[in-house]
Amino acid sequence: MREDLESIALELLTDVEMTPPISAFTLAHWCGLSVEAMSRQGRTRGFALYFDGSLSECEREWQVAIAIAYWRLARIGARTDDADVEYLARALMMPRFDFVRDARSMRMFVLVQQRHRYVGIEKIRQRWADLYDEIMRLRVVGS
Repeated sequence: MREDLESIALELLTDVEMTPPISAFTLAHWCGLSVEAMSRQGRTRGFALYFDGSLSECEREWQVAIAIAYWRLARIGARTDDADVEYLARALMMPRFDFVRDARSMRMFVLVQQRHRYVGIEKIRQRWADLYDEIMRLRVVGS
């Protein structure tokens, strides 16, 4: 299923012609979704995404990314369990090819974090773990 989620992310990002750094707010706009602040947990309803306006910038970006991932999976009729939604959100905010290339070429975690500035460090660590084998394979082959 992880490969399917990577493909779903790539297809959506290709359709809207987005490359890193990716803002979830911009992605939502290009998907035709409106984004509105509210005091409750982020969610989707029709073509509107709602997020908690009291959160930090990275937390708001992540909440909107989660809502986009949920919206996309529901729209194509795929399962929407929490693990798949979170994985797809990471793949949308930090596309596989770009993230692996950045991890390989920058060779420093802090530089990768600067490139993917809309995402908090914990999500970057999770994405690094998602793609660790691929990152390491490229480093050995490309060294």
